[in-house]
Amino acid sequence: MILLTPLNGPGEPWWLTNVYGPTARSDKPDFLQELRDVRACCPGSWLLCGDVNMIYKANDKNNGRLHHGIMRPFRGVLDDLELDEVHLSGRPFTWMNGRDRPTLERLDRAFASVEWVQSNNTPVTSYDASRLTTLITHR
Repeated sequence: MILLTPLNGPGEPWWLTNVYGPTARSDKPDFLQELRDVRACCPGSWLLCGDVNMIYKANDKNNGRLHHGIMRPFRGVLDDLELDEVHLSGRPFTWMNGRDRPTLERLDRAFASVEWVQSNNTPVTSYDASRLTTLITHR
């Protein structure tokens, strides 16, 4: 986790956490607890992004083979931590398994706290990744 302080003009410091989530199903509960622990250390404006290696809704995958036992706890963490997805523009899926009939999933994501959205005057409906890069680079 990194605390970023604006360099140009007014603004409040905000937290950035970049993650690479575990691929093993057995490690995912510990990862979700880590997200809770990180949030407890990062009060206020927070942006969480990276390859979480989990989905939380069915349309994040191109087939019906869903692991609800993983999706529900992930959705629960997002709800409990009051994080909204920052919908990055571009491809609907960010990973594929490379088979003849590939499985496609959206695993790379960004989630923002209410405070982060408010301080950046940014609706969470759609976000251009280049603007996110600008915010991180120039703050």
